[in-house]
Amino acid sequence: MKPTFRITANDEDITRQLRERFVSLKIRDESGADSDELTLVVSDHAPEDPLALPPTGAELEAFLGYDDDAVSMGRYVVDSLEMSWPPNQLKIVAKAAPQAKSDSGEGSTRPMLQTKKTRSWDAGTLLGDMARSIAGEHDLDPAIQDVMASIALPHVDQTDESDMNLLTRLARDYDGIAKPAGGALVIAKRAASMVANESGESLPTVPVTPDMVSSGRMKLAKRGNAGSVVARWRDTDAAATLEITEGEGEPVQRLQTIHPDEESARAAARAELRRGQRGEQTLNLTLPGDTRLMAEGRLALSDFREGADGEWLITSVTHTLNDAGYQCQVKGELPSD
Repeated sequence: MKPTFRITANDEDITRQLRERFVSLKIRDESGADSDELTLVVSDHAPEDPLALPPTGAELEAFLGYDDDAVSMGRYVVDSLEMSWPPNQLKIVAKAAPQAKSDSGEGSTRPMLQTKKTRSWDAGTLLGDMARSIAGEHDLDPAIQDVMASIALPHVDQTDESDMNLLTRLARDYDGIAKPAGGALVIAKRAASMVANESGESLPTVPVTPDMVSSGRMKLAKRGNAGSVVARWRDTDAAATLEITEGEGEPVQRLQTIHPDEESARAAARAELRRGQRGEQTLNLTLPGDTRLMAEGRLALSDFREGADGEWLITSVTHTLNDAGYQCQVKGELPSD
């Protein structure tokens, strides 16, 4: 099988223009709040035969695969251009998060998720309703897991804060993730392994055996006591700031945010405690390129050894295509479920 790629710019196929100048393509798919990123490097024959520069804000869609079977790896908005020489090369960096329109007006028409706003959300607003409203404002498909959508929020003040930062901090308080991906706004429980689209179906679990691994490293640390987490909340009736504790023993972690009520403080403490329980056992693998590998998806390891075999949660994947072929660098951790 021969690795292949395809690139569209504002829905126009530009693969033919890029192929003869192609150097490398890299897609970084991250779990959590980090924006996924596309990096494309091509030869630039300026000044004799320069490549037309894509406008900042242009929307790219990248496809990867083998032979004639290339699948979409998401849409990205051009964030920066970098020229270097020698050799003459052009690096195009694009982010999954919607950015501003280009100066030429030819870029993405989606408004910025990073634009700061000031507004309030009433107590009792469901996280799903908030996320759907924000997704609609930014022309994104809502991909919201039911368990997150049903969370009733306390009164929320969005003061000089972007929609993306608002959703990220609220999702984190309930051990969830919020991120734009593939034209969707994803709100899901951490480790839920949910596809970034309206259907919200599960991501595939990819089987891995030792013969597939070019290089790898696992850290198998003993699961110990995660300690305790202290969160604060404001009791307006008593005009006092109170504390709650989740977990027990050392180490003790104190959250800095003062929450508006006991319920949201307790949820944030529980989420932080679960995060402390994860990540003690970590995985790093280099594998042949596989478009099924996605952040928040899972690997099923077998025939390695006791303690390593089983399901691992993918925390990040970097897909790289260059003259050496197509490969993936995968990072993972044992899920807490």
